Amino acid sequence: MCGTVDNLPLTSAAFLVTSSLLKSTSAPPTFKPYTISPIKHGSRYSHLFEHAPRTTQEAELMLALQESEGHNNSRKQSMVEMQASTMLVGMYNNCTQSQLQAVEE
Repeated sequence: MCGTVDNLPLTSAAFLVTSSLLKSTSAPPTFKPYTISPIKHGSRYSHLFEHAPRTTQEAELMLALQESEGHNNSRKQSMVEMQASTMLVGMYNNCTQSQLQAVEE
């Protein structure tokens, strides 16, 4: 992340990190959403949970798999929320930019 911020002055978004005033014609960085597979509420490994574990290790592995699936679904939900928020902020910025351009003209 730090390297990305350090390289920002070398990109088309350099105007965001300079001390000069923003121009209404400066376009914000383009948002590229990622495809997120659907959040599954049941386990895709449900067939593995049909039988009771025979050993302590099997029980621990089953628990670890359930926890891993829960973490994965939580991450997906967070990513959906972040992308939605980013899109709304982008829409707001577009409206603000249009209004600023109208005032400048």
